[in-house]
Amino acid sequence: MSKVYIAGVWDTFHIGHLNILQRAKALGDFLVVGVLTDEATERYKPRTIIRQKDRLEIVKAIKYVDMAFFQKDTDPTKNGELQYFNPDILIHADDWDYVPGQDWMLEKQKTVMLLPYTPNISSTLIRERIIDCQPKEH
Repeated sequence: MSKVYIAGVWDTFHIGHLNILQRAKALGDFLVVGVLTDEATERYKPRTIIRQKDRLEIVKAIKYVDMAFFQKDTDPTKNGELQYFNPDILIHADDWDYVPGQDWMLEKQKTVMLLPYTPNISSTLIRERIIDCQPKEH
């Protein structure tokens, strides 16, 4: 049985998130998903809109996901997630130059893959659209 591991914030869950989870699942038999905690997320991007416990429940409900849990750091080796799950493939979206955990995976001669973002959709774009829809003060 091959295991695939992917982590993300999964805030304002959208079709791009669904697409990458579907593609990740297609690469193996068992998909493990890390859901970054609010604290881990705030170290590199703005505060989340959806609470972490709700984001975890949303991800768990996706049919492609076999297991989901809270990940407390962007690097899945800091708290031992990669070591514990020992995946065959580590997935990340292609918007980062460095994939957290890739050094450990490559040392173990395992696969690291970048999957493309779905064009024209992201949590950042959704936030911007929400802000643009707010009434303007005169």
